[in-house]
Amino acid sequence: MGIFNTLSEIVKNNDKFAQWEENKNDTQAQRDELNRRREHKQQEIKAAQDLGKSIIDVVDIMDQHSEDIAENVETVTEPLVGLAPFLGGGLALFLSAKFLGKPAIEKNQKIHKDFINSEEVNKLVEAIENAQKPKIPDNISIEEKIKLNNEYFENRVYFSKYDICYKESINRLKKTLPEYAIKAEELHKKYKKAISGQLNKIKLAAAIPAVTAIASFILTSIYTTKLQVESSRVARYQARKILEDPKYFVNYTPEQIAQAEQTLKNDPEYKKSKKKTHTDKLKGGIIKGLASIIKDNKEYRNWKKTDKDESKKIDRQLTQEEIIQAKKDKEVIQRVVRDINNRAEKYSENMEVAANVILGTTPFLGLGIGAIVSNVMNRLKIIPNFVDKIVKTQGSQKAQDAYEKMKTIKEGKPGFKAARRKFITAFLYDEIDSKSLSTAEQTARKEASQLNHAVRQAKKGLAIAMTMKAPRRLVFGAIGGAITTLAGSLIALKLQKASSRAGRYIAKRELEQDPKNFIGYTEEDFEQVKDIKAPKQTLGQKIKDYALFIPRIIKDYIDYQHFKQHEMKKDKMLKEELTKLE
Repeated sequence: MGIFNTLSEIVKNNDKFAQWEENKNDTQAQRDELNRRREHKQQEIKAAQDLGKSIIDVVDIMDQHSEDIAENVETVTEPLVGLAPFLGGGLALFLSAKFLGKPAIEKNQKIHKDFINSEEVNKLVEAIENAQKPKIPDNISIEEKIKLNNEYFENRVYFSKYDICYKESINRLKKTLPEYAIKAEELHKKYKKAISGQLNKIKLAAAIPAVTAIASFILTSIYTTKLQVESSRVARYQARKILEDPKYFVNYTPEQIAQAEQTLKNDPEYKKSKKKTHTDKLKGGIIKGLASIIKDNKEYRNWKKTDKDESKKIDRQLTQEEIIQAKKDKEVIQRVVRDINNRAEKYSENMEVAANVILGTTPFLGLGIGAIVSNVMNRLKIIPNFVDKIVKTQGSQKAQDAYEKMKTIKEGKPGFKAARRKFITAFLYDEIDSKSLSTAEQTARKEASQLNHAVRQAKKGLAIAMTMKAPRRLVFGAIGGAITTLAGSLIALKLQKASSRAGRYIAKRELEQDPKNFIGYTEEDFEQVKDIKAPKQTLGQKIKDYALFIPRIIKDYIDYQHFKQHEMKKDKMLKEELTKLE
């Protein structure tokens, strides 16, 4: 219910959020105006710079540990997301085939066999045959008899007991022998009604694995994403422990920094630029990191419920100057953290649009790739050879003969559909006569008979689909669509996470560029510039932002990775060394 409550809150507060965004932009414009109007002393700029460095350092420490843990969780869970559709779909395929598909196929075959061999069907077929036979008088010449027989075979409507199962055959019968077509239609309806229940079970057995695979992917993605978010929160809680040391908030002198750097010069790890550092006291590899998350999760939940640290309160009367400075510091800290989070959210929002485009186009990409692969494999005779082998090992002699005849007719030409229909009927329902096969074929058939019946029927169905262009493309397109959709989902998920991290990094670096970003103002200060409003973003600017977002996020993420592997590593080691000083 948590998801639905969240969605409900989003809908209710959407307008309020838009107003809040506008107010935030106005506040920033007012800050810019205050910065322009006032002359800040060098001492004030230096104090703001020191405050900003402390804030950014703290956020960097928490972000880095949070990302390290999140990456550890991703390393463990993403393979599960990739395997979930195959594991879930495979298990569902086995169960649905064994308990639903196979019994339904066997019962359907029995109904079909009993029906086409029923007395009613045989009588109708015999009547149709007799009605078309020519009445040849005895007193005519042999040439005339041959002529009448030839006319009979040329004009004859071939209607076997198998044709009663197909509406197209009955429609052909209506054109020549409508009186018999009425009875054939009645029997056809009776047949369809008899097998409809089994056909629905077969369709359901085929749909269950696909639905299960999709559901497995969605549920696993939701669970693992929630797990990653939860682990990130616990990681930030863990980071608070190390940040309880006040030495992380000291503004060290240039002499102290030089002393720490001199000590680190002899550390080979400090000189390396690409190898990851393990100086983070909270990080100890994937296994230890995940174990610490599991261990601290309960403690984190309890802390979240009972966070009432009385030591945060001051038990003496503050001076007016201290109160004003506290208000300014409060404004700086809240704004900086909010701006960093907002930039991450903005990047995630834009990337979500890009990810939706990726997810929307990947199935069609897969269909296109599948169609191309189908054509190439057909031209290389891979598909025809596959069908030949299946028909030879799984089909009766009658099915093989029907298949050979079908191959002589080009797809789309007259007679192809009728020949294919006869092949399908014989292939699916005619029992194979092992005596008509060679020794090698009997061996192959014997081995095939040991397979699960549902698997054999699936092979037959696949072979039948491969005999026509449209079904063949559909099969390969479905496979290609599933693969590209899965790949697209993983890529989109990765991009969304990357965009959030890059957004936080860019926001922090931009804030650091101007020390004035860390100068605080009171409500009374903002009252002086309350009429200043930020210009509203035009539609053209929004479109431009979306159009340039992907190139920008790629550049920003590369910059972020460079910072993470170079400057951040050395900054972390330097900070650790500084905390060792008295």
